Amino acid sequence: MHPGLPPDEEVLARLRARCAGQIGSWIDLLKGNLSPELLEILCAPEGGLFPAPEEWRFSCSCPDWADLCKHAAAVLYAFGVMLDKQPELLFTLRGMDSSVLIPKAPEPVPGGEDVLDVDAGSLSDIFGISLD
Repeated sequence: MHPGLPPDEEVLARLRARCAGQIGSWIDLLKGNLSPELLEILCAPEGGLFPAPEEWRFSCSCPDWADLCKHAAAVLYAFGVMLDKQPELLFTLRGMDSSVLIPKAPEPVPGGEDVLDVDAGSLSDIFGISLD
């Protein structure tokens, strides 16, 4: 059984945008705790992570001439049961990690790493402390 390659960066960007606001906790996501709403997005026929029917490839050495022999069907059934218990396997199926859903951090502003554009007097007012 070969479900295809991981989605390209354009598909992942659209998927990240659709998942925004649906991930309650990045820690839960990384642990594999996927909400029903998030699973619905990830398994959507259009734009989700679940492979399309034409992406599945099966190979079996049995003499059955059917496109989907009983052995391949059993593997699909077993995998479905595993997905029900461990939905994070969807990422493994696509050869990726759930961290791909975490938005990328913005690039830092050049020359702005250690600059604070506030004078000491206003910081004293903001925090109620003396910086003398």
